[in-house]
Amino acid sequence: MGWYDDGPRGALGWFSEIVGTLAWWLFSVLVFLAIATLLFLLARFLVAATRAAHIYIAKNSPPEVPAATAPTAPAAPAATTSTATAPTKPLGTRPPRTRTPKAPPPTT
Repeated sequence: MGWYDDGPRGALGWFSEIVGTLAWWLFSVLVFLAIATLLFLLARFLVAATRAAHIYIAKNSPPEVPAATAPTAPAAPAATTSTATAPTKPLGTRPPRTRTPKAPPPTT
C-alpha cells in the first residue's frame, strides 16, 4: 500500500488521508483554544469576584474602635459605699431598636 496504490480508501487515499489529518489537527487546536479560553475567563471572574469581596467587606464592616493612646487616671471613689454593682451585658448584644409609629394616611 503505497502512495499510488488503490488501497481501502480508494483512488484518492493519500488525499483523504492528508485532509483527515488536517481536519484532526484543526479540531484539536479548536478544542485546545476553547478550553484555554474557558480557563482564562474563569480566572478573570475569580479575580474580579475577589476584588469585589474585598471592597464589600471594607465598605460594610463595622468601624474599628480606636485604641486608647494614653491611660486615663482612675476614677475617684464614689461618695456612697454600696456593694451592689450594675449588671453587665454580655459582649455582642445590642440594645433593642426603638420603633417610630407610622404616620396616619392623609385625609382628603
